[in-house]
Amino acid sequence: ARAVHLGTNSLIWKPAQKAAELMVQAAQKAGKLVTCDPNLRLHIWPDPEDLRALLAHLLPSVGVVKLSEDEIRFVTGTGDVEEALLALRKLGVALPVITRAAQGAVFLWQGKVVRVPGVAAKLVDSTGAGDGFMAGLLFGLTRLFPDAEGLGRAGVGELREIVTFANAVAARVVERLGAVAGLPKLAEVESALPGVLQPVH
Repeated sequence: ARAVHLGTNSLIWKPAQKAAELMVQAAQKAGKLVTCDPNLRLHIWPDPEDLRALLAHLLPSVGVVKLSEDEIRFVTGTGDVEEALLALRKLGVALPVITRAAQGAVFLWQGKVVRVPGVAAKLVDSTGAGDGFMAGLLFGLTRLFPDAEGLGRAGVGELREIVTFANAVAARVVERLGAVAGLPKLAEVESALPGVLQPVH
């Protein structure tokens, strides 16, 4: 694997929390990219403060974190996008990314806040848009950067290209019913964004 990806919905169980912690430690030791989309579902937690504490413990060990704009206050304590990006960076997250639905996404890299416009879409069903974005982000990261060290040498232009690709995946998802059924084939995205994301060798 080139990356290890973490969510939080299974982490309501203590054994899953321990497994996640061990997984992240093993990935770091192996030099793998560690990514996280908390995908908050606060209603499943008997006490959401347990999730907040868990994120505060785990996120400093994660290289890439994706939050939606409506999740940032819970995780970072602020509803301001730029302040939230800075808060994640202070935690130790190398590449914090915040999605803003049709407005695209924003990320922080090398001290610079970069706004990437959304890709035009005809909204049918927003279910799975965040998952589609994360799939596109992971696809791009693992093809351009072989490991965590490789990401550290990334340029803003490369990351902007990856986030543009992820926005395009999310845009295709919302044009169809269903989270999984809406995921596009690679060729569909490539036809909209020709020449992007040349694979790592």
